[in-house]
Amino acid sequence: LSAYVLLLVSKKKTVILNPAFYWHGSSVVSSCNQLFLHDANLRASARESLVRDLPDFPDSDSHILEKTQRNALCLELLRRELAREPDYIEFQIVVLKALQRIGVARDMPIVQLLAEETVEHFDQSAVLAARECLPYLQARAKSETERTQLLRASSFTTLGTNELLRPAKGSQDKDGRTLLRSVGEEENP
Repeated sequence: LSAYVLLLVSKKKTVILNPAFYWHGSSVVSSCNQLFLHDANLRASARESLVRDLPDFPDSDSHILEKTQRNALCLELLRRELAREPDYIEFQIVVLKALQRIGVARDMPIVQLLAEETVEHFDQSAVLAARECLPYLQARAKSETERTQLLRASSFTTLGTNELLRPAKGSQDKDGRTLLRSVGEEENP
């Protein structure tokens, strides 16, 4: 047997996953997909599966949760009609603890809404878990922004037209005629 199993094929990519992931990872993905269904019993079953499997979901495999699955997971946190049910409160806390590990910047607005909620709408423990989760997501959002941000010089210095440039490495040639000239200098042979 190979050490890896081909598990997930989507429109965008084929992901090869470790067999240890198969049990929890596929269940988490499947459960997130079930959160879209209109049947309340199937959604409740999906929440139960997520409470069982999310704590063991490996951080390294969080990339297989696509945008729509993450959205379903986060939006399920804001169901006010279930807000006082003990099973639902447990679901909220488990998801928020998982988002501390696997959350991304786009999960932040929903968690922020829950963190800013008053206790009259949601259980206090769920609101506190959202407040604990928020700094992790903010730090991850900051690092995502920094990773995509291009750096440039803080000031532009112009070289005089009489200054010659030497290559960074390589040539030991001291002859002034072979040195590079700065950009914008008119070439006079």
